[in-house]
Amino acid sequence: MTMLSPASAIQTAMWVESLEGDDPSLYNVTAGWFFESAIDVQRLRQAFTELVRNHSILTSRFVIESGCLCFESTDAAAMGAETDLVRTEEHAGPLSLRSAQDWVQTCSAHPFDLETGPLVRLHIRSSSGAVAVALAAHHLVVDAVSFEHLVRELGQRHAGKHAGMAFDPVPGYGVFVEAQQRFLQGHAAQEARAYWSEYLAPLASIERRAPFGRWREQQPLQERRQLAPAELNRLLRLSAQLHCTPFQILSVVLAGCIGEAAALSLVCIGYPISLREPATAAVIGPVLNTLPLLVRTGAGNGERAALIQAARDDLLMALEHVQLPFSELTKAFFVAHQQPARDLVAGVVSFVVRASSDGVNPALDGQGAVNISPLPVSPKFPVSLHVVRQGSDMLIELESVPLGRTQAPLTARRLMEALADLLDECLLETS
Repeated sequence: MTMLSPASAIQTAMWVESLEGDDPSLYNVTAGWFFESAIDVQRLRQAFTELVRNHSILTSRFVIESGCLCFESTDAAAMGAETDLVRTEEHAGPLSLRSAQDWVQTCSAHPFDLETGPLVRLHIRSSSGAVAVALAAHHLVVDAVSFEHLVRELGQRHAGKHAGMAFDPVPGYGVFVEAQQRFLQGHAAQEARAYWSEYLAPLASIERRAPFGRWREQQPLQERRQLAPAELNRLLRLSAQLHCTPFQILSVVLAGCIGEAAALSLVCIGYPISLREPATAAVIGPVLNTLPLLVRTGAGNGERAALIQAARDDLLMALEHVQLPFSELTKAFFVAHQQPARDLVAGVVSFVVRASSDGVNPALDGQGAVNISPLPVSPKFPVSLHVVRQGSDMLIELESVPLGRTQAPLTARRLMEALADLLDECLLETS
């Protein structure tokens, strides 16, 4: 049995990006675990099959119907073995943590076929008792919240906590799509379009594209840095002092870093935000949006606190218009200012929270699974800052194409160094 449903605005945008991009795996979302001792692989396979049967969106394929993008879900019980939901393999020789991490990265790079589905897959690699597991899904059918739900449910099913029992049914993704369509047809959407057109108007008069050149054709580079305990403590104290989040502070710092490197006085930073409400709290699928926040750069001598507070105030105002999809927001900008908005946002900050500080993921209960999940990428933006909060630690990963406006283009490493310096300066100014 199949069911055809209209796609949401964010699904449509990601579908277009997936078709236009050179890397079909850019929207893959992957979690990985490493087990030093053997686990019941057959039970894990069964747990995954039950998981997929409980969430039909995972079996989706995307089709054009009457000129509109739709996703067609198939009852997992009716799917044949050829759907390749689970891939198992034997590893020649000992399976180490490092080789498992490399293997998970390889699994994450395997593209999904959007026209045939399914858009979820479980990879299992075994060797001499050790086992590596990778759960991969396409962003078209999950977001961070729902992917966490899936990981937790997989762990519970694998642990046998719900043997012989069905999980409570969850609302289908159509609940979110229908609510979004009602919003787009109402007066609130018109007000949101007017708000965003006015708020983003300053971008119409400044140069935005030159610093990054033809960035979509460039290979992004990555750098990682773990905040020292003293830095993290100052960051948390500052966020409490300014009544904002570390997320907002890092957004302003990233904007300042880009602005100083590219000689821009105004930078637009993407702020991913969940659109989940009580009715959609448990929905599996992308229930989120990206808000553009304008940050004036180049401040110093204690002025960065004012910039952070201004960004916080802008965010509070933007939350009143958060329901307007980013794709609709950029259309409104184009209509109002007759300028393309494809590269409206210069950078984005995403936030990931992991459960514990010792690397053990409790989602696969009691099995001692070491979390080796790769960080996400953001193909829509030339600069992405991923912030991972894990217990008392915070890791930041910067992914960036070289900034080409300066005489010596900034690489990801130099940009990370500049980011660290600017963050330290900001924390010292306002401490």
